[in-house]
Amino acid sequence: MDTDKTDRPKAPGPRKLKAAQGADLPPQDVAQDLASPDIDPATSPAAEEDEEPRLPDLPEDVASAVGKASIAERAPMGRLQGSEGQKVRMRQYARQIDNALREVLPGHGVPLVVAATEPLDAIFRSVCRYPDLVPEAVAGNPENTSDGDLVAAARTVLDRYYAGRLAALRELFEQRAGQNRTSLDVATVARLATDGVVDTLFLDIDAVVPGTVAADGAVEFAEEQGAGTVGVADEVARRAWLSGARLVAVRRADVPGGGDLAAILRYAV
Repeated sequence: MDTDKTDRPKAPGPRKLKAAQGADLPPQDVAQDLASPDIDPATSPAAEEDEEPRLPDLPEDVASAVGKASIAERAPMGRLQGSEGQKVRMRQYARQIDNALREVLPGHGVPLVVAATEPLDAIFRSVCRYPDLVPEAVAGNPENTSDGDLVAAARTVLDRYYAGRLAALRELFEQRAGQNRTSLDVATVARLATDGVVDTLFLDIDAVVPGTVAADGAVEFAEEQGAGTVGVADEVARRAWLSGARLVAVRRADVPGGGDLAAILRYAV
């Protein structure tokens, strides 16, 4: 985000926003609202090509956003002058950015990483209405950084963000275990997912559990998966998803208990 096209290098027009994924993480928040059906793998290969949505309404810089040649004037501008006036202009600029982003971002679930210097970073955060704004910003001046380096830095920020969210969910699992609100048993979780009791489902992304799940949630395990049928783990995930559960697809080592799946329950059973 450029603050002044007179005193700083001018941005080369509205920049394309890259949907930066963590190198081992998805473009969704690992701890979404319960009503969200998105699956959140903690490991997922980055897309071969980052999407680059264009934002036609994205202002070029602060000065152009407020119709000024520069915001560096020290002379009074009506009631606005000096640094106070500059911050007011920056806030107007930040609101325009927030409005432009809402045209391409979903309601929630996709983390938004900001690359900006102070005070613009803090000003944007104060006006941003998007609920999944990542607390940590990309360090440094984005005007002096290539798009590729910005994406790489954003992925590093996302790695830490997802790691923190996953740690929080694992801690929640331990808390709920003491309240009889967790399960590590595949057959039990299948029944509970069918009944809509599962709040959060951890799932090993490489899990293969041959068998079938009946309409009432009863599991029949098998040596091999029958042709044209859905495996147990996938079917449990589907039923949990349909009931509004939070799905967290991770490496096996990150599944509580180290099994194929684990569940936090909405209430003790």
